[in-house]
Amino acid sequence: MRASPLLPRRTVAKLARRGAGFDARTRAAAARIVEAVRTHGEVALRKHAERFGDVLPDAPLYHDRPELGPMIESGSSASRRGSGRSRWPSEARSVR
Repeated sequence: MRASPLLPRRTVAKLARRGAGFDARTRAAAARIVEAVRTHGEVALRKHAERFGDVLPDAPLYHDRPELGPMIESGSSASRRGSGRSRWPSEARSVR
């Protein structure tokens, strides 16, 4: 199996140079988003996905398996529908 170009291999040394991670303020903000999604479901998920530019208004939040196949195989942002920035993780969050 070949490694995906979307997830390049990194050495431990390179990962260690990334730093200590997120600060407390960033973790707190992320926790609020997670709690909002747990409490309010898709309404909150859409709100934050649109806020961060991961999905366009009225675009689908989820893609069915037939739609995901060509996206995965092509790897091109042009084939990905519904995403403002066309980032892989934001488009393949869930498969119904």
